[in-house]
Amino acid sequence: MAFPELVVDVHTVEHPPTWRPEPLKVTFLTLSADVSGENLLRAFQWARNAGLPNPRVISPALLRWSSAFHPAFFRSAQGWSSRQFSSISFPTGHFLNDWGRREKFHLQSLVFLAYVTLSAAIIQNRWSTGTIASKLDKLWHASDPGRLSHLHEPGLRDEVRRLASAPPGPDILLGIKHLFADALRVLSGDIHASKVSMRQAKLPPALAERFGFLGSLLHSVAKIQAVIVYGSSVSSEIFADYDIVLVVEDADATLKALCGTTPSFNGKELNISVYSQDELWTMQLISGDNLADYGLCLYGEALLPEKTTELLLARNFSFGMIRQRQQLGMIPSAQDNDDPTDDRRNLYGYFVKIPANVVKGTYGAVGQRWPKERVHDWLRERCGFDPVAEQHEAINGDRALPLARSAVATMTALLRLNSELSVVQITD
Repeated sequence: MAFPELVVDVHTVEHPPTWRPEPLKVTFLTLSADVSGENLLRAFQWARNAGLPNPRVISPALLRWSSAFHPAFFRSAQGWSSRQFSSISFPTGHFLNDWGRREKFHLQSLVFLAYVTLSAAIIQNRWSTGTIASKLDKLWHASDPGRLSHLHEPGLRDEVRRLASAPPGPDILLGIKHLFADALRVLSGDIHASKVSMRQAKLPPALAERFGFLGSLLHSVAKIQAVIVYGSSVSSEIFADYDIVLVVEDADATLKALCGTTPSFNGKELNISVYSQDELWTMQLISGDNLADYGLCLYGEALLPEKTTELLLARNFSFGMIRQRQQLGMIPSAQDNDDPTDDRRNLYGYFVKIPANVVKGTYGAVGQRWPKERVHDWLRERCGFDPVAEQHEAINGDRALPLARSAVATMTALLRLNSELSVVQITD
């Protein structure tokens, strides 16, 4: 079958067995130019019709930006692609001034994004065998000694195999959480940050009423050291749920006590993340924000790192690149599934929101705390992308096209943000 006009190169890579017993083939389709969501979907459709295994569509912008935020992939692609792609440079003196640091930075971001969803998976019962497999894949990938040995911990792969062979359930997720926490501790050892203490704030009556779940939480959860809220419940009058960090003496005991409870207050879900003080510090070292700058401490006290704006901007761009790769990876399964009862529809809806997360996080890094309405307006005006309409379509109708449009919008948003904030220098 002849290539469609927009595909200039096709290359299949066979990865050796991991904790999975079979090798995995992935096909990379290089595009001649950056395209619309509709044309991106055409490339995936062509790959499916051609019977190509696990297609991944690579635009020129994605590959160019990978030189800064996923250099191992960039160098591999240079070896098999028939085209020559320019790379990205950082401002003079930037801490990501060599390939080794860039690769470690990518690895930190990848492990962080997989780690921070685990509490919700346990508490809200948001997990499946696919969730477990995805987390194990990332741990295996991160511990690859053939990369830069940043996380080549003896015994890690044996632990991944052991967890993979155990019956799926919350205990497996707890074991995975331990491995990710250990990985982050190793990967964050060279990150420097100042220390700030976040203490209980005196709330006006309206906010005390809004966060009226606090008393019940303190009564039902043992040995809480701090309760911190953040997100739209703090910054907006209208919000859909509560984002909460619990700092506790025994994170495992707390997660087991809350497992599957799906707590709520006044009809709104409590999205609770549970950490010990040490785990919170390590996680926040690699986060794309400074929690003390925008969160609200309802109870107790927690010690948090304060990172530089330079680090926060680079981290948010790194997150955006990883999430776009994940969006592209989800499109083939979305194409193959038109079942309106599919339990992955909320997952598709979440990934369609990625451009909004990128914009909000990046502006937050420079101290601009935008409400979601302003973020949505920015995406409509600067990227031609309507996150509300596309998320509705992804949940209730077509899956693949909203994901494709969102993947394109993620890169477009990064380009627009970079034109304003000059995080990287793009060369041709």
